[in-house]
Amino acid sequence: MAVTINPKYDIAWNNIGNALNRSGRDEEAIPYHLKTLEINPKFDYAMYAMGESYHGMGEPEKALEWLDKSLELNPNYDHTWLLKAEVLEDLGRPDEALESVENAIRLN
Repeated sequence: MAVTINPKYDIAWNNIGNALNRSGRDEEAIPYHLKTLEINPKFDYAMYAMGESYHGMGEPEKALEWLDKSLELNPNYDHTWLLKAEVLEDLGRPDEALESVENAIRLN
């Protein structure tokens, strides 16, 4: 495993978390994304992945916090805007969700 060879390889830690997310194992993914952020606190995609994990776990408030952190660092990632729209819709905030979708569309 790449993290055994190089424990500071942030992308490898994040990729393990991503694989867990894709397998529906969102709660298990969180420590890997947190390890990524411990190594590289400005890794915006790991913040997105944290939002994805919490969204998958049915915790929209926490998901929104992580997505907003990701967007502070990189407002040009359309997937973050789209996931934020889903989360806002889950929270019953359709106007803000629409605004997030519009931001994603502008980027494409």
